[in-house]
Amino acid sequence: MWFWIWTALVLGALGAGFLRWRHVWRHGKGFLRELGASSERLGDVLGEATARTDARLDAMEPVHVTVGEDPAHLRQAIEERRARARAHRVRPRPEVWERWAQVWR
Repeated sequence: MWFWIWTALVLGALGAGFLRWRHVWRHGKGFLRELGASSERLGDVLGEATARTDARLDAMEPVHVTVGEDPAHLRQAIEERRARARAHRVRPRPEVWERWAQVWR
């Protein structure tokens, strides 16, 4: 009697193991297929990003090397940039004050 019980248990475990293995195998194949497709899409996106980056780099102005130049000229350029930034920060912005006035009414 125990022989038949153990035989049924072993066969049931083997059947369940086979079904589980088949399930994992099928999903694994689908996963690998999708992984291949996504790598192709990723390659296309990277190619487009590289092309856009190259186009933007080509459109940029060349960098001017300042080693050995007169530092007074460079200081003047820095001061001009700082003055423009200061002017931008202190410019009157009535729309902001109107918005705040509406909030605090």
